[in-house]
Amino acid sequence: HYILTGTDGISDVPLGFILSGGKEVENSDVGYGAARVFVPKYVAIIANAIISIQKKIFLRQMRQKRPPEMQFYGIAEIFSSDDEEYALFYFDLLKAFLKRTVDAGLGMIVYFN
Repeated sequence: HYILTGTDGISDVPLGFILSGGKEVENSDVGYGAARVFVPKYVAIIANAIISIQKKIFLRQMRQKRPPEMQFYGIAEIFSSDDEEYALFYFDLLKAFLKRTVDAGLGMIVYFN
């Protein structure tokens, strides 16, 4: 979230979808707030925004944007090449998930626990 938005708090959708946007599911406190539903139309908007981010741009944002307290994220003050590979691996998985979800015409539910 921080790499995509530059903040560790609420941010605009589509890039801030991890922490904001969608419709909250009533009575669904799953650990860190309510689950949120994104209908297929908004999943497509999110997917287009995320998929359009190139590897070099993602890495540049990762290298430039640092959380105020890195310990919150459990990583060192300076990212290693292993950290970058780890982040890119999961970023690519996110892109693939969003593409499959859009191709299938599905919505999605986002939550933290």
